Amino acid sequence: MFNKPGLIREEVYSHLKNAILEGDFVTGEKLAELELVERLGVSRTPIREAMQRLTQEGLLESVANKSVRVRKIGVQEARETYAVREILDALAAKTAALMSNTQDLERLVLALERLEQAGDQPFKTQTKLDLAFHREIAKASHNAVLLEHLTALEYKVA
Repeated sequence: MFNKPGLIREEVYSHLKNAILEGDFVTGEKLAELELVERLGVSRTPIREAMQRLTQEGLLESVANKSVRVRKIGVQEARETYAVREILDALAAKTAALMSNTQDLERLVLALERLEQAGDQPFKTQTKLDLAFHREIAKASHNAVLLEHLTALEYKVA
């Protein structure tokens, strides 16, 4: 499946991360290393590295018997995350209003149009489009640290 040796680690990481965020793996589901090796056609090393990184990011959690599963977000953690996001999103909007350029505004308008057209789409699709719109606002702030923090929070409650 992956054929560029230098990029295998990143490709496996991106593939697993997207699969988790897309719901291909459900909350609480254990990820079997050997099954992923077979499924992705790579060695155990990039699988382990990707799982370790996703655990550090909070998308996976280690279980006592050294297995790994998709992490469940509790209600309190979700509330706290959204409280922080609310503040950071406001900062991103304020900063974007001051720092954005024409290209940023074009991307924002496009993201907003996509979001507005999602009325009949499933909730999951609407959520993705909403997050994409907010990500464009953060990008338009031209503040890399702010974008990094908002992106990390996005993965916690996606």
